[in-house]
Amino acid sequence: MTDVANLKHDDSVARQPKWIRLGVSGNIIKNNEKDLRIEVLKALEENSEVRYGIEVSNTTHDREATTGWTKIGEIKLTQAVASYGCDRRLHFAHPKLK
Repeated sequence: MTDVANLKHDDSVARQPKWIRLGVSGNIIKNNEKDLRIEVLKALEENSEVRYGIEVSNTTHDREATTGWTKIGEIKLTQAVASYGCDRRLHFAHPKLK
């Protein structure tokens, strides 16, 4: 997030959120596959697209909370490809916050 926070368009101080969460947006048919790759492929097959809301917070890390989070964007999946060699769980490698 540090690199994104530093992409400012004026002389303001760069700010970055302390926490970030992704959550499925919209009314979709959900499934509970053990393997994330299969879960995403099945969700796309049943719904034609999957949207994840991107939310950030500096006040709470409670992913179940309904307050304290600000939506900053969305990821829209319409196609997916999975191979056996990829991770079976969703993971984002990131540097420590500064």
